[in-house]
Amino acid sequence: MVQKARKSWLMSLALVLLIGLTLAGCGSGGAGGGDPVAQPPQAEESKPSEAAAPQEKSGKGEPVELIWYMIGTPQKDTDKVFEELSKYTKEKINVTVKMKLLDWGDYDTKMPVIAASGEPFDIAFTCSWAFNYVNNSRKGAFLELNELLDQYGQGIKDALHPAFLEGAKVDGKIYAVPTNKELPAQNVWRFNQQLLEKYNLEISGVKSLESLEPLLKTIKEKEKGIVVYAGDKNIKPIIPFDLVDESLPVGMPLGGGEKLVNILETPEMMQAFETMHKYYNAGYMAKDIATLTSSDHDKTGKWFADKANTAPLADNLWSASYGYKVVSTPADDPLVYNWSVTGSMNAISATSEHPVEAMKFLNLLNTDLM
Repeated sequence: MVQKARKSWLMSLALVLLIGLTLAGCGSGGAGGGDPVAQPPQAEESKPSEAAAPQEKSGKGEPVELIWYMIGTPQKDTDKVFEELSKYTKEKINVTVKMKLLDWGDYDTKMPVIAASGEPFDIAFTCSWAFNYVNNSRKGAFLELNELLDQYGQGIKDALHPAFLEGAKVDGKIYAVPTNKELPAQNVWRFNQQLLEKYNLEISGVKSLESLEPLLKTIKEKEKGIVVYAGDKNIKPIIPFDLVDESLPVGMPLGGGEKLVNILETPEMMQAFETMHKYYNAGYMAKDIATLTSSDHDKTGKWFADKANTAPLADNLWSASYGYKVVSTPADDPLVYNWSVTGSMNAISATSEHPVEAMKFLNLLNTDLM
C-alpha cells in the first residue's frame, strides 16, 4: 500500500506541475459561444512534412530518457522529484524523464530559439499565451500527433472532453495534448479584500468594466501610493469575441456569428478603449503602464483591483500565494473559448528521437493517477 501511494503521489505531483499553470494567466481574449471552438484560419505557410510512422525504441532494453521543457520558476528539488518519478515510469513504460524549467519571463523568448536550433528534446509546454501553439505548429516545431494518439494515447482520448481535442486541431491536425483542466474559462474582477473592508465597498453589483468606476474613484480619492487598477502593457478589456489566435485581432462574435471580424473595428472594442483611456486619465492606472512588461502588485499588496482568469478555488489559491486576502466577482459568464481550450498543452518536439515513448508518457500522465 505504501509503495502504491508513493507512486500515485509522484504521478500526481507531475500533473500538478502541469495544471497549476492555469491560474498564472491564460491570455485574456474574447469570448466564444457554446458552439464548437473556433478554429484557426487556413494559411499558406509551409506545413510540417509528413513523415513515416514513429517507431518504438524503448523496448525492454535500456530506458529512454525524455527531455521535457516546462514553464515555471526553477525549483531546487526538481531533479530529485524526477529521479523518483523516473523509477516509476521506468517500471511502467521503460522511460525516464528529465524536466527543464524555464522561468515565466524567459520561456516565450527562449523556447522558439531552442526549437529553431534543432536541439533535440521530446516534450514542451505550449499554449495560447506562451510558445504559441498555433504558430509553432504551423512552423513545424511540433510533431503531428493524430496517429500517435490513436496508437499510444487512447487513454488521453478517453479522459479528455472531446472539445479539448477538437479545439487543439490546427488545419485538421492535433499537435499537442491539452491538459485535462477546467474546460470553460471565466474572467473575474479581483480585489484586495483589505481595502474593500476598510471602505465598506460592495462588489456584488460589479460586472462590466464601467461598473467598476465608483469603487475605483473611492480608492483613488482616499488611498495614497496605491495602483487602483493594476496591470501591465498587456492589459486587455473584456470583449464578446473568441480570438482564433491571441496574437491576432481576429475573432468570432459571441453568440454564434457567421464570420470572423477584425475586433479593432467593432463598437464593443471602441467602447472598451474609451473606458480604459478614461480610467488612465483619471489616474487609476500606473502612469507607465504602456511600457510595463510585468506587474508586481500582487507581491507588494499596493493595489485595489485587476482582471484575471479564474479557476476552481482560485480565490483561496491567490490568497495563500500572496499572503493576504483576495476576493473576486464574475466579469462575464463561463464559456469555452478558443484560448481556454489551448491554454495549457504539451507538444512532442519535431526533433524528438523518441516520439512513441513521449506519447506513452503523456498517456501515463493523464491516466495513471491512482
